[in-house]
Amino acid sequence: MLNWIELLNDFKTKREPIALVTVTKCLGSTPCAVGSRMIITKNKKIFGTIGGGKLEFLAIDEALVSLKENRIVEITYTLGPEFEQCCGGKGF
Repeated sequence: MLNWIELLNDFKTKREPIALVTVTKCLGSTPCAVGSRMIITKNKKIFGTIGGGKLEFLAIDEALVSLKENRIVEITYTLGPEFEQCCGGKGF
């Protein structure tokens, strides 16, 4: 796989809109680390991961809405049993 800069440049060159999801802060136990990222295309092609599971599915859904609406969002997820991820931490 291309590195992140090359991959982003490739999308820019093709003028293909994408959403970039980046974990900017973690508190407690989380399935990913700060700096984890993934790119989502409008056709739901995924590059990278932010830890999988329901966290990743919700982030993909939010990214697709943001891509469609052409906006930037910041979202916080609290991980626990009700979220079906028992890490217990928070991801930003």
